[in-house]
Amino acid sequence: MRFLLGVIIGIVLTVGAAYLHDKSLSPTAAPATPGSPATAGPVVNWDTLQAIVDRNVDIVREEWNKIVR
Repeated sequence: MRFLLGVIIGIVLTVGAAYLHDKSLSPTAAPATPGSPATAGPVVNWDTLQAIVDRNVDIVREEWNKIVR
């Protein structure tokens, strides 16, 4: 039961994060492509979402390293 709840929460968080990202963009933003910067446009596929997540993880990791050092 806990596993199923975790899967459902993970799906909701992923879809919610993509929705919030897309809502924060201007209406004229072009869709992002895998080779373009991750924040160039709305999330249109899993590769774009992964690029956004990787970028945000890198930012958090850099800030954490500043705090720890």
